[in-house]
Amino acid sequence: VPVNPTDATNDEIWKSTLIKGVGQLLYPPDSGHKTVIFGHSSNYKYVKSNYNEVFKNLPQMKVGDTVSIDYNGKHLNYLVKKFEIVPATTPSIVTDYGREELVLFTCWPYLTSKERYIIYLDRVV
Repeated sequence: VPVNPTDATNDEIWKSTLIKGVGQLLYPPDSGHKTVIFGHSSNYKYVKSNYNEVFKNLPQMKVGDTVSIDYNGKHLNYLVKKFEIVPATTPSIVTDYGREELVLFTCWPYLTSKERYIIYLDRVV
């Protein structure tokens, strides 16, 4: 799935980003800081994209599962450490705490945008 840097403060920009894959906020992978990647779990039927449900199965992940990202010629592996469901307005999703972490999130429950389903991952070196 293409990962595209985007601007979460501009609805038009991030919505167009998600038509082309998933969005990336804050820092890029392998930066020593938080990388946030988000994608749709559902979308309106009239929106034509191969990525409308790219994160639909995110809630099936479990602590201990792994995720791999190819970035700048490097293969980076991450281990799921925890998950949570929070209100859509929760700012901690995009708050960098000065350490390397991967955060994946999508809207929750399925077919709504009421809350966010978040998965936190640590890099496996």
